[in-house]
Amino acid sequence: MKLVRRRDAQPGYVSHDPWIRKRRWLGPGDAPSLIQMAAASIPAGRRTSPHVHEDMWEVFLVLAGGGQARVGRQSVPLAAGDCLVVEPGEAHWLAADARRRLKVFYLGLAPEAARRAQARPARRSRR
Repeated sequence: MKLVRRRDAQPGYVSHDPWIRKRRWLGPGDAPSLIQMAAASIPAGRRTSPHVHEDMWEVFLVLAGGGQARVGRQSVPLAAGDCLVVEPGEAHWLAADARRRLKVFYLGLAPEAARRAQARPARRSRR
């Protein structure tokens, strides 16, 4: 078991946009196939730089606020409770609404883990 309290999560900045603060609970080696588990807050009226992760899936959960995401050529609105999955190689960015900060929780997952999970049938737990 591993427990990371919020106070112990590592503060830092998003690599492709150092003006966006993040807090990372887990990183490489903390769980199989996990690259990172973090939360970030995009200031109102700002957006991330368009970028691509060739070696990572990103799974975002919108915690608060609202905004927009662009993945490839498709734009979608984002609201609290929405979940967005970006595949390796997909160019993307996230933007906060003009008047509200966009707070997201996200996972970075290694591509081979996703392929293994899709190929494996679901298992039932035994109790």
